[in-house]
Amino acid sequence: MAFSGMEWIFVLVVVVVLFFGGAKMVPQFAKSFGRAKGEYERGKLEVERELVAERAKGAQNDRCAKCGSTLGAEEVKCVSCGSLRDRPVALPGVGVAAR
Repeated sequence: MAFSGMEWIFVLVVVVVLFFGGAKMVPQFAKSFGRAKGEYERGKLEVERELVAERAKGAQNDRCAKCGSTLGAEEVKCVSCGSLRDRPVALPGVGVAAR
């Protein structure tokens, strides 16, 4: 089986660690790498939870900044005054909000 780009990077890092640090450094490197990956995943999940909570809160309380009328969750433009929404709208099926 052929390696893709990410696997080659990992193999290169292991070879460099072996060359400069010896065999004792490999377990320490793996432990540090695992911790860093875990922190990254926890941070990513926390940000996603905050975004979901903010979207849920915003969908309930959206008001037009100009006239104060209530906006629907997916409305980009105010029906009353015609002004554009001032914050992103979550598009269905898309993980990133659009402006």
